[in-house]
Amino acid sequence: MDNTFLQRRKRLRNGVLVVHVVASVAWIGVDLALLALLSMTITTSDGAVAAAGVRAVAVVIPATVPALALMMVTSGVLLGLGTKWGLLKYTWVAWKLFIGVVLTVLVGVLLLPTALTLDVPDAARSADQVRAGVTLPDLLAPPIVSGIALITAVVLSVYKPGGRVRLRTAQSATARRRDPRRPRADRPSDASRPDRTHTSPPRPPRRAPLPR
Repeated sequence: MDNTFLQRRKRLRNGVLVVHVVASVAWIGVDLALLALLSMTITTSDGAVAAAGVRAVAVVIPATVPALALMMVTSGVLLGLGTKWGLLKYTWVAWKLFIGVVLTVLVGVLLLPTALTLDVPDAARSADQVRAGVTLPDLLAPPIVSGIALITAVVLSVYKPGGRVRLRTAQSATARRRDPRRPRADRPSDASRPDRTHTSPPRPPRRAPLPR
């Protein structure tokens, strides 16, 4: 194979890896920022500050989280298909794929609709009135869940636990049945086999020579 092609393939793989790492780390950063904004909204006594926090959450989520989720999952799938790790060959890769797909689905089904329908409160209201008009648990749970899941994915990438995935297929089962080293059920065991060893009859004792 041409060395130029190998170099281009390596550069492309490294580029996809950079996109994957940047998207994952950026998503964790967005989760931390959302937690900070929501914590400020919950604890502040200033209505204007609480309204600003809700307004920032309504802007940050649709602008960043869906794009980062798609970037992370797409680059992860490309890395699995283009490297020796595969998508379902190793346990840690399969778990990372599961985490990424579940988070992306949750973003599209729950988080994004909630953020798009979020009613931005008036800054002239009090902090309690601002908090009363927003379902804060629906906004506080996603960054906590996704942050923990993304950190778990990072740990899986570093330590790579679990080894290869062992899938029992029909072909492997047939190969095991045909393996001559494995005992067959229809083959009699050593205990049930008849004893085919033939013992020779005892020889008569030798006679002593007669004296001359």
